[in-house]
Amino acid sequence: MIKRSKGIIYLTLLTLLAGVALSFTSCGFYFRTRLFEEHDVVKNTLRFRQEYYFNEVKERRTPFLGLQKTMLKEVAPDGKEILRVYDRLSLSLGSFKPERTVFLIIDGKVYPFEGLDPEHDISTQISEDRKDVLTADSTRVSVVTGYSATQSRLVRYNYNITHEVMDNMMNAKEIAFRYYAGPAMMTVQVGPKNLKNFRKLINAR
Repeated sequence: MIKRSKGIIYLTLLTLLAGVALSFTSCGFYFRTRLFEEHDVVKNTLRFRQEYYFNEVKERRTPFLGLQKTMLKEVAPDGKEILRVYDRLSLSLGSFKPERTVFLIIDGKVYPFEGLDPEHDISTQISEDRKDVLTADSTRVSVVTGYSATQSRLVRYNYNITHEVMDNMMNAKEIAFRYYAGPAMMTVQVGPKNLKNFRKLINAR
């Protein structure tokens, strides 16, 4: 009876780990996004928000480190809708300055968001350097031996998506976002499961 219970627990853990692995490897997403809904009493609008994190692009040998994308839809009492996108693009510190245009590609058709005014920052991450040592009573402990700093280029974009483009996104089979920095071309592909999340956001009322 005990062996059978251990077997059931083992199979359950394998199933959970497989689900986590799918979430982490699905088209470069670290997590599956949720749809957050809130009421803005100041603007008297309904706000629907989704957040994504991409950790890979289609091209090889690029300065791309990651992309955090927040999509915010606001619905006014009269039914007017606005969809805004906020991008936080992380690149290696030695990369060229990114272009001011972001390209949305829907089923091979290109929609440029031109004349953007991106914000540029240098992001610094501090991590601890640790080493295991033995104490006088032979106990092994981990001690901090120093600190390491890793820097990257952080670029912030924001732009609006028109109703025409939203309609095309609703019926899209493939969606991607394209960024350029010097000779580097970086294409972030949206996976099938998150196409459904896009549609859910666009349909939110």
